[in-house]
Amino acid sequence: MDDYLNTKKVEVREILVKLAKNRKTTYYSKIMTACHISRSKIGKILIKVAEYCHDHNEPILSSLVELKRGGIGEGYNYVVNHFRADPNYKKEQEKCFNYWEK
Repeated sequence: MDDYLNTKKVEVREILVKLAKNRKTTYYSKIMTACHISRSKIGKILIKVAEYCHDHNEPILSSLVELKRGGIGEGYNYVVNHFRADPNYKKEQEKCFNYWEK
């Protein structure tokens, strides 16, 4: 399972870096479809992405994945508490955009 999560983490992170460079966000469903990830695994993978970002002193790319109905998933609270993401995900998104603009 760890190999699967790590492989998908790399795939998802690559997509999110491209989005950040273009100052764009995405939806959970688009990431799940693009990377062939089930609903039951997407949260774990986004937490792995957040952990990687935190460990490498990067803004939290997981903040770029939004709900279609607006807002961000409940798992973002975990990211805020464990990886020091900004509680206002829009501010964290802006940090991503600015960081990857370089």
